[in-house]
Amino acid sequence: MWFKLGICSAILVFLVSFEREAYHSAFPAWKAGEEYVFSYENEMIAYSDISKIYSNDTSKKRRVFFGNEHLQGLKIHVSATIRQIILYAGKDNSLSIFQIDSPEIDAENSEGMFDIASVKNDITKPVIVGYDAVGHMMNIRIDSSISFSSERFLKDILSHFQFVRSVSDKNQWEETEDNANGKYNVRYRFLKKESNSSEYEKIKTGYLDMVSMNKAQHLEVESNGRILVDSNGILKTVHISEAEFALLGADTISAGGSRYSINLSKQQTVSTDALASFSKLLSSPSYTKHSSLNAVHSEREIRELAYKHRLGHDNFESLQKKLTSVLDSASKDKLILQFRALAYLFPTECTKMAELLSAVTPESKTYNIILIALAQAETSASVNALVAVLYNRRNELRVAMDILPILATTKAPTKQAAEIINKLAFDEKENETLRSLAQLSLAGLAYSFRKTDPERTQFITGTIYNSPLLDKDTLQKILCLANTGSLSAFPYLRGI
Repeated sequence: MWFKLGICSAILVFLVSFEREAYHSAFPAWKAGEEYVFSYENEMIAYSDISKIYSNDTSKKRRVFFGNEHLQGLKIHVSATIRQIILYAGKDNSLSIFQIDSPEIDAENSEGMFDIASVKNDITKPVIVGYDAVGHMMNIRIDSSISFSSERFLKDILSHFQFVRSVSDKNQWEETEDNANGKYNVRYRFLKKESNSSEYEKIKTGYLDMVSMNKAQHLEVESNGRILVDSNGILKTVHISEAEFALLGADTISAGGSRYSINLSKQQTVSTDALASFSKLLSSPSYTKHSSLNAVHSEREIRELAYKHRLGHDNFESLQKKLTSVLDSASKDKLILQFRALAYLFPTECTKMAELLSAVTPESKTYNIILIALAQAETSASVNALVAVLYNRRNELRVAMDILPILATTKAPTKQAAEIINKLAFDEKENETLRSLAQLSLAGLAYSFRKTDPERTQFITGTIYNSPLLDKDTLQKILCLANTGSLSAFPYLRGI
């Protein structure tokens, strides 16, 4: 988990009469066609222990954060020249182009997290940024061809250029701002005025909403920053240091620190042709999507990024070799997560995993790892792989008892799973215990189909009610019908 730390750029307020005059010019006195060239540098270090999120072992949650065997570290250094070109500057809003030139990204322990070469290429594409009257970045338009990870990179950098002025004449005020992690509170304070510059303090005080955290998690923030603007409110320097700690309950799951600086190196006027070229981006098909700094990506996009990070450069063959090694608890947990990522990202590999699962004994570590990985992947391919193993090994009650409950509660029910379980549930030649388990599992599938295929839910409910086998076991029939969660089950239940 990354902890990039947001903070920003350009405006503010004073208190006495001459300070009021400075306040009125606090928002940058931008003019269309002006270009500001900044040097940008960001150093970030982060540590995470995501095993605490997935583990059911409560003793693990009492471990000291630093020094445990699951801890993963990441260091990133980013430097670049960043140009801001003003397309439009009005009283209530303005429009800029940000262009990142010659980015350098050095990363340690980032293997599998993101493709550095791809990110460096993506973030050099211009970004359109709209500001409101007080300096919030309200409308972000990024080239639609760039990747999700590159977009996060860009938004993180942009958020460091925010500097929101006060709507009053106070020398201290609070605001809310956005970054790639979410929405947070920030406190500004006027420090001093020297010559043609004014200095401000900026401190992030805490997050209001997080983009990718569950309700049980929260983020604690420590920050300290200084911002310097000239007499026209133009950003001159930003120097910010921050630390963020993600907690699950009272337990630290990740910690990170960041230090970034922005320095104005040049102010100039762009040519008419260059301004016209940038203006054409406003009507470009590649820039039709409007976003914000903390725009929520789909659960699928976030999961894919996390799984790509988890899988790294491994594939089925390399993971299979790891199964032959002696595995401690931590290595076993990691391998489960890698096989789960493989199943999710590459559906055709589920067939290989099913073949492996069909060939090993239920007591083996391979059986346990592959079974859990396919169960946690919760995709159509992983469900079909499990039901194929179930049918092939239907004479092994232990296997049936392992797989049927998984299929009964899956979030990715499939037609193939329903047909095979239906066959096992009502075939008098099958073992009675297997039939009973399959009937309950089929009812669970009916419940899972309610939103995606309500007609199949009704069909399964009717099949259960009309089954001659279940006429001999009224209690089992009631349990199965109740488990379907279908409204169509009520008339049947009244008739029993």
